[in-house]
Amino acid sequence: MKRTTKLTLRFYFSYVKRLKGLTLLMTVALMVAIGATMAFYRSSTKHSNTMTQDGTRELIASQLIGFLGWIVAIDIVSQLAWRSVAYSISYAEAKVMEWIFNDCFEKLNQHSYNFFNNSFAGALVKKIGRMVRAFEAITDKLIFELIPLLLRTMIAIGVLFYIHTLLGGLLLTWTLIFIIFNYFLSLYKLKHYDLKTAQADTKVTASLADAIVNNLNIKLFSALRYEKKRFGEDTHHWFQRTKAQWFFSSHIEAVQMFLMMLLNVGMLYLAIQLWKSGEITVGDFVLIQVYLVELFAQLYEFGRMLRTLYTSFADAEEMTLILHKTIEVKD
Repeated sequence: MKRTTKLTLRFYFSYVKRLKGLTLLMTVALMVAIGATMAFYRSSTKHSNTMTQDGTRELIASQLIGFLGWIVAIDIVSQLAWRSVAYSISYAEAKVMEWIFNDCFEKLNQHSYNFFNNSFAGALVKKIGRMVRAFEAITDKLIFELIPLLLRTMIAIGVLFYIHTLLGGLLLTWTLIFIIFNYFLSLYKLKHYDLKTAQADTKVTASLADAIVNNLNIKLFSALRYEKKRFGEDTHHWFQRTKAQWFFSSHIEAVQMFLMMLLNVGMLYLAIQLWKSGEITVGDFVLIQVYLVELFAQLYEFGRMLRTLYTSFADAEEMTLILHKTIEVKD
């Protein structure tokens, strides 16, 4: 992890620590919500075993009604937990963003006149805005995507190990390969694409702000053609950097889909063989497919989520450097 990324995390965490109680409540509620959702899937697949067992339809129907009450109870707990998460994160994010705005304003204005003389006003405003919005993006990704994904994956692996060791082992091995693959590619993308795109974006903002501030001079010296050419070069450079960034993301997603296809085929083939030998039931077979669909929906966004996280860190990096820049003149 880069030094600036560590500094950014430390900066954000210093604010989160002020809301320890709310953070703990949000974490517990999130774990309850995910656990209830996964339990809902497990309970639902038991219907398949019940409906395929011997007995009269009346008897089977009465058993299914009993399952229905249990499913409703799980769903209510899940919804209450999710509402707790939503209200908690709404307050926490807004409060921390307010603190970041205020502290960035204070620390920025502690710098010397020379610092401001060598910086574009528009670029500084952009950097502060990115610093604040990056916190929102990172927090949303952690609470609504990364942590739920990790919890769902661990629960799914545990349940599949309980059903049969081979099923759990296959999912665990594939998950480790998938995460390692995305982690290193995301680091590569951050270094070679995200940071360069963020710098190009800042340059476009700075050029635009400079042209607006010096609009009178542009008119007095008939420099519109020159300024238009210069700004066009900056936007074209931004286009090249952004296109390269998005194309590389598409390449990563293509490899992800191939890995998911391999796991789907492998898990279903293994499940068929285990069902044929009588080691798993029809309900277990259905549960495997439900878990795969649920995990694929989450894992498809995993690489995109990691890339969004690192893009957010790249956006915050420029302001992080300013916050840790030595103040030339102190009062």
